[in-house]
Amino acid sequence: ENEAVPTLSLLGAASIDEKTQTATVTANLSIKTDKTVTVSFSNLGTSTANTDYTLSNITIGAGATSGSQTLSPVLDTDFEGGSETVKLTGSASGISGISNSSLITITITNKALNSGTTATYDSNLATSWASDTEYTNIEALDPDRAANPNPYESINLNRAFAYGKFGSGKQVAIVDQGFWVTGANASATHADLDGKTITTFGTFNAPGSGCGGAHGTCVAGVIAADGGDGGTIGIAPLASLHLTDWGNTVGFNDMYDKMAQATADASNAVAQNNSWGIGTDANDFQVYVDANPNTTPLTLMSYGVSGSLTSVTAYKNALDNFQNHGVIVFSNGNDTTKASAHAIASMPLWFPELEDAWISVANIDITGDGTKTYTQMGNPCGLAAKFCIAADGTDVTMPSHVSGGINYHHNNTGTSFSAPMVSGAVALMADHFPNQTPEQWTDRLLASADNAIGYTHIGQVTFGNGVKHGYSAEAGHGIMDIYAALQPITSDAYIAQVAGGNRSLGASGSFAFNETAILSASSFGDSFANALGGEFTYMYDALDGGFAFDLEQTVKPSLSVSKPVISIDRELGLTRSVSEEKLAFSNSFSKVLEQAGYLNYSRNESNGSLNSFTSNGLWNGFSDASYV
Repeated sequence: ENEAVPTLSLLGAASIDEKTQTATVTANLSIKTDKTVTVSFSNLGTSTANTDYTLSNITIGAGATSGSQTLSPVLDTDFEGGSETVKLTGSASGISGISNSSLITITITNKALNSGTTATYDSNLATSWASDTEYTNIEALDPDRAANPNPYESINLNRAFAYGKFGSGKQVAIVDQGFWVTGANASATHADLDGKTITTFGTFNAPGSGCGGAHGTCVAGVIAADGGDGGTIGIAPLASLHLTDWGNTVGFNDMYDKMAQATADASNAVAQNNSWGIGTDANDFQVYVDANPNTTPLTLMSYGVSGSLTSVTAYKNALDNFQNHGVIVFSNGNDTTKASAHAIASMPLWFPELEDAWISVANIDITGDGTKTYTQMGNPCGLAAKFCIAADGTDVTMPSHVSGGINYHHNNTGTSFSAPMVSGAVALMADHFPNQTPEQWTDRLLASADNAIGYTHIGQVTFGNGVKHGYSAEAGHGIMDIYAALQPITSDAYIAQVAGGNRSLGASGSFAFNETAILSASSFGDSFANALGGEFTYMYDALDGGFAFDLEQTVKPSLSVSKPVISIDRELGLTRSVSEEKLAFSNSFSKVLEQAGYLNYSRNESNGSLNSFTSNGLWNGFSDASYV
C-alpha cells in the first residue's frame, strides 16, 4: 500500500459566458492511490451553487490521478451586474490526510442583451390593455383609425404593460415649450398630467392651444399621461417629469446656456426628450465641416445656432454627462426632402463620446390592417442611422390644453410625437433593468427593433453580446418593439448588401447577397456548380476588409431550357460602363483602377442637392430651433 499522501489541485476556465458556455473543472492528485477519492466543493464567490450554477462532485478512481465535471451556469433572465464569480476550493474524502486544494476562480459573465426582464408576463393583461379605452384613445381623433394599427399596437405596448411595470420611480426630462402645468406658467394642469410628480427648471412662456401652442403638453402626454381620467395613457404612465422651456431664456445667456444647465439639473432622469430641432440636416452640416477643415465642428455649430461657443460647448458636455444616468432622445425633423436627421439630433457623428446613450427618432406611418405599408413621414435617419430608430408618430391623439375647465385633446403628426414614445420606452427599460446602464437600455431598444419593413440595410451594428442588427437610411434600426426589448436578445437581424451598378449601398442596383445568382439552363446540370466550386471572389467593405465569396453558392438552375446567363454585370456591376468593358472573372477583383474588374465599395456619390448649402464658401447659418 502506498503510504504517501497526495496533494489535491483544481483546474478550470478563468471566465465563461452564462448563456453560451460551460467550464470543465478538473481535480488532480499528485500521485496515484489504491482507493477512490471523491472531491466536493465549497464556493466563496458571489454566485450561489444550484442557483447560479451546477457542479457535481468529482470521483477519481483507484489508480487514477484526475477526474472532471462540468460547471454549467443556470440560465436565467436576470442580469447580475455584468458578472458573478465562482471561487472553488476542493475537499477530498476516501483517503485521510489530503489537504484542501488551493482556490480557483471562474467568472460567469452576463451580457446585458442576453438577459430579459424578471417580471412575470400575464397574457390576460396584454389582451385587456389592447382594448382599454385610454390605451386606444391614442388614435381617437385619427380619421383612418379603423383601417390602420394603433400607434401603441405597432410598438407592442400592451404586451409590455402585461408585465405590470409602468415606469414607477423613473423620471423623464422634457425640453420643449407650451406646458399646461401650473408650475410652468399655466393657469391649470391638464387632467392627463395632474396625478404626476413634476419638477420644473427656469421660467416658462405661457402655453397656447392645440399641439402647436401646447406642444410640450402633447409630448408629455405621450411619455407619461397618467390615465384614470378617461383621456389617454402614456408609454410610462407612472414616471415623473422634469420640464424645461427652451424658448424662455430669462436669466440665462442664451438658449444653449439654459439647456446645458437644465440638462445638468435633471440629474435623476433616465431619459431626456427633445422634440425640437433646426432646419439644417446632418448632410448639410457635414458639407460645411468638410469645407472648413481647420475649424472644429463645435465652433462651426456655434456659428449657426442661437448660442455662443461657450454655451454650445457647455451644452455638449452636459449631454455627455447626462448619459451617466440617462438616454438622450431627439426627434429627426419633419422635412421629407432632407437626406438625414437634423444636425443637433445627429451630434454623435461629430462628437463620438455622445453616441453611447443617444437615440434619434424617425416617424414611419404604418398603415394597413393585414399587410402593412411603411411610409417615411419626415427627415430620414440618413447619416444618423446607426443610432436611429422609428415609431409611428402619425395621427396621434394627445392631451393639449385646458380652456374653460375643459381638458382638450388634439390629433397631430410628426417626429415630435414618435420621439416621446422612445423616451417613455427608456423609462420602462430602466424600470425593468435598474442594474443596467443607459447605454444598455439604448442597445436593447435598437437591437430588438423590427428592421424587416422593406427598407434596404445599409450597415449593421454589432452589440455587446455579438448580436448583429441592420439599419436602413430611412428608419434606422426599424420600428421600436418594447415587448421584444424586454426579452433576451440573441438573434441577428441583418441582410448583407452589395452595391452593383451603383457605388452606393441602398441605391438603385444594390442587391442582397442572397439575391445574387448565376442562372444556368437545366441542360447544364451541375456543371456550373462543379466548375465554380472552390473558386473565390472577394468583396471589400469601406474599411478595406476583404470577404471571400465562393462562386459555387451563386449557381441556381433554371427551369427553362436556355443558354446560361451570368448575371454578374447586374448583380455586382462595374465602375465603368458595361458597354465599354465587361467584368473580368478572376479569383479576386483587382484594386487597380485601370484594370478590368475594379470595384470600389467605399465611395459615395456626391449629392447635388447639397450645393445650395453654402454660397461661395461663405456660411449661410442654421435656421433657429423649431418644433419637429
